[in-house]
Amino acid sequence: MFLLFMMTNISRSSKLPALVNTGGHLICDSIDVSRTDDPIQVAYVESNLRAGRYPGQRSYSISFAEEIGESFKWLHLAQNLLARHCHDAGLTFEVIHQEPNGSYLSRIGI
Repeated sequence: MFLLFMMTNISRSSKLPALVNTGGHLICDSIDVSRTDDPIQVAYVESNLRAGRYPGQRSYSISFAEEIGESFKWLHLAQNLLARHCHDAGLTFEVIHQEPNGSYLSRIGI
């Protein structure tokens, strides 16, 4: 069994083993914002660094028509940081696809 998380939708890593059986995998994507030249990402990185925050930290809100939801935190993790957290949690980590702009697809094993 595997779960597919898009846009780095891994919110509580301590809960992951409860979602997937032993031997299962999670497939997720993220972006290492330090490797991109996208002007929007670069602006967020610079703003976060000036404020003393992690470069990949973002705030989003979702809107539809005239309705705007509450903002929520989002985190784009660099590969090495996600790999370290997986290792510390006893999970395996493997990059299965890498784009030149820093986007990557990874497999996390339980």
